[in-house]
Amino acid sequence: MSSLEQIFSRNYVKIIPRVDLDSIIAASLLLHNLAERGVEVVVNFDLKNVLEGGVEGVLLLNLPPPKNAKLHVAPRQQNSTVTGSIVYEMDRKFGVSVWGKMLAISIGVYDGYDIGKEGFRGVEKSILNELLTKGVIEQELGFRFWGYRRVSIAKALTRTINPPLPGLTGREDSAGRILSELKIPASVRASETSIEQDQNVLRKFIQLLDSTIIGDKAFKERLQRRLVGYVYTTTMNGVLLDLLELSASLSIYMSLLKESPIHLLQLSISQKLLYDFLNIYEETVDSIAMSLSSVFEAPNKIIELPDPLVRPELVIEAVRFILPSEVKKPLVVRKNGYLMTSVNELLRAGFPVEEVYSHCDPLQLCWVKEDGSLVKT
Repeated sequence: MSSLEQIFSRNYVKIIPRVDLDSIIAASLLLHNLAERGVEVVVNFDLKNVLEGGVEGVLLLNLPPPKNAKLHVAPRQQNSTVTGSIVYEMDRKFGVSVWGKMLAISIGVYDGYDIGKEGFRGVEKSILNELLTKGVIEQELGFRFWGYRRVSIAKALTRTINPPLPGLTGREDSAGRILSELKIPASVRASETSIEQDQNVLRKFIQLLDSTIIGDKAFKERLQRRLVGYVYTTTMNGVLLDLLELSASLSIYMSLLKESPIHLLQLSISQKLLYDFLNIYEETVDSIAMSLSSVFEAPNKIIELPDPLVRPELVIEAVRFILPSEVKKPLVVRKNGYLMTSVNELLRAGFPVEEVYSHCDPLQLCWVKEDGSLVKT
């Protein structure tokens, strides 16, 4: 019996997710669906709970267990997110709402599990096919810039933060030059042009992107795999919604408040909250992209975290995409003179699980010294 099957059979479950968008949304969906079925569910981000005794009924989401600990674990799979796997298993057991399935697809696209024309290769593939068959969402090949189907091409190019576009993210002048070369007005949306239908225009657009974006060949190849593929859209209350941009809005919100992971847990319960997150995203994303432009163009191991960002996860994930994989030391951000990093970075760099769990604060902000050692909170 798998960890999830054992969890589904319990009357009490304590969920401890890693602070990343995938794990938080997975926790939100578990919280909502299990509570509806009479299960007492607690979600806690404090990793010190993992080290304490009496851990029966604990489920770790995308977190490794300490040595010799017998805990239920739901990790990411090679071809599927934690959210996708949990939605798939819950749907087999007792059914999941369309909204929950859309969240699974959104997270999968945002985290790069949907690749080119091949699309999804894991459990998200069957979830997606169901949504397409029911006409809930639409798909078409295109570019995965944030808001590409909804806002102007120029704005979509400059507001894309993850994956980052060094030389374009936050650079209105660079986007303007590309569109000027194509003789496309800066205010025009992709749907109002022939940019994807005219092969000559498309070829020139790709060449201009390649010459504008800063990075080596390997980086640009990774970037192309993330930026070209299926674009998934739906209409909610008469508003066009790109599923990639849905997760983008959540990632922006998660960066703005220390307590944002707690707030995001409500998303699967109250779909109306999405509009609040989208409004906050629309008000802040362009200025955030501008403040990160120089960070992406000359990334360092210590990153100055600009206002209004408070949490490090989004920026670290974006800079990690740029830097070579052989850079082993954890990336660190500086905010108000203090250094911090993410749980994911510490674990990736090989810090002992027990040390990470005992030192990071109850909302998984991990403070470090100048020499790279952890500060216990």
